[in-house]
Formats: sequence, structure tokens, C-alpha cells
Amino acid sequence: MIVDGSRLEQWLTSPRRTRYPRTIGELLPGNTTDCLIVDNDPSVDLLDASGFLTVDRLMITVDVCIGRSYEQLILAYWDGWSGIAQRIEALRIPVVVLELPDRRYLAIEGTAGDLEALSRDNWPYLGPSIVVAGDRSSILFSDVDWPVTYLGFPSPLVAEASAKELASRGIAPQPICTPDTPVFG
Repeated sequence: MIVDGSRLEQWLTSPRRTRYPRTIGELLPGNTTDCLIVDNDPSVDLLDASGFLTVDRLMITVDVCIGRSYEQLILAYWDGWSGIAQRIEALRIPVVVLELPDRRYLAIEGTAGDLEALSRDNWPYLGPSIVVAGDRSSILFSDVDWPVTYLGFPSPLVAEASAKELASRGIAPQPICTPDTPVFG
């Protein structure tokens, strides 16, 4: 089932222009003022050969950046993943098709349980490209062919606290970036 995702799409694309984003400010939603960059290079961390390749690493990042107390998440998967549409349909959650610059995504409003079900339940692991807190206060943005993952926050204090917590749990983010930081690509 496909539902109208125009409001979600508008929010996700609010700072973007019609071209590929060149700066963090164009990539992240308008209310996101600070971000962290996590290097996905396998020479930095073998768990990150390309994006978040392990469920455990993804769940640590979501736990730190969005929190385990979240009730709702927006989860978006690149529609080029083989079998992702069938996985989402198995959850019986309405699917939103997001047409963002350069990519098309299948998105759902779900929970941490849905994220784990899509990531673990007897399937080869496919990580989401976008994970957004239900209140849209934090965002994780990555893609399979990007060498970095972007984590967006509503304030520098939240970004700094998240960086410290990630580092204590084995994920070393780069220094805090700003809306003017260039996007890899």
C-alpha cells in the first residue's frame, strides 16, 4: 500500500534545491543546525565497509542519536535494495514513496521494533538510508555508496553529547560539522 508522503517529502527536502546537495545545510532538514560525520571507511572501522553494514552498529547509533525512548521513527530504504519492498510489506505498515534528489526511497513510520525486524528477521541485512526521530529532532542520513554517514541534531550541545557517547561505544565521529560543511559526492 502506498500513502501520500508529500508532507514527509517536503520536510526532508526543505533545505535542498533541485540539484544534488553540496553542503550539510542542503542535505539536512531546516531545523537541524549541527551535525556529526561518521567515516564509513573500512580502514577506519571494519564494521563500516560501506554504510552501516551491521545491525548492532546501526542500533548503537540510533540509540545514541535518537534515543531508546522514541515511540516513532521514520525509516527510509533505497528502493534499489533487492527484496526491501517485500520486507516492508510483510510488516503491514503503509509505505510512502519518497522522491528525493538522485534517489527514490520507500519509507514507513515505524518503531525501533520495526527497524530491528527489517534488519534482523532471517534476512540478509539491509540498512536504512534515512532514520529520523518521530519528532524530527534528529536524523541519520547515509547511503550504500557514500563513504560517510551524516547525523543531524537540533543544537550543538546535543551533537557534542552524542559524539562523546558514540566514542565511548566504539564509533568515532569526525569533529562536529556545520550547515556549510561540504557533502561528499
